[in-house]
Amino acid sequence: MSLVIQPIVEGQGEVLAARDLITRVAQTFWNPEIYVDVLQPMLLPRTKVEIASELERKIELARRKIRSSGSKGGILVLFDSDDDCPATLAPKILKRAKDVCSDLPISVVMAHREYEAWFIASASSIRALNNVTPHPNPEEKRDAKQWLSERMLVEYDPVQHQTSFTVQFDLDVARATTRSFKKLCSDLTQMLNELSAHSLS
Repeated sequence: MSLVIQPIVEGQGEVLAARDLITRVAQTFWNPEIYVDVLQPMLLPRTKVEIASELERKIELARRKIRSSGSKGGILVLFDSDDDCPATLAPKILKRAKDVCSDLPISVVMAHREYEAWFIASASSIRALNNVTPHPNPEEKRDAKQWLSERMLVEYDPVQHQTSFTVQFDLDVARATTRSFKKLCSDLTQMLNELSAHSLS
């Protein structure tokens, strides 16, 4: 039985990049020989997460998609923390998600402060940044997109650049220097271990 991950993300850039991100993390930090099917990411703007029932509706839809696939699967919710504390907000979102769907593994990861902080952490590995020196505290840098734009020949655009940067950035460096990416790697490998064990039982 194949394994599937259903991502729920907040922006169009993540919709385009999430499959590559999850596939790279799974192959690098879990098992390169087991295929993980990443379903089409579902969009849930960050502004709608706090709206009653919006998150719950997406979680239920994700659950139905996984069940209809006939595979063992889990849900990965990926948002930017912006100015919120991930350690405070992520557990609240996770609880709401599990209240709707208790029969599938669910992870909530909040990139602190932005998904692009992971690019800043490993900037020297991204061709468009021309071996720029990474920021010493990538997750503390507000407006990561502007930081990237100032070091590129063109303005950084998530829809245009997020996927290409996702397939380039050094995963080991990002995991070693950003707590939120380390959590993503840990949560995803734990989820895949759980799904793999259940598929064999």
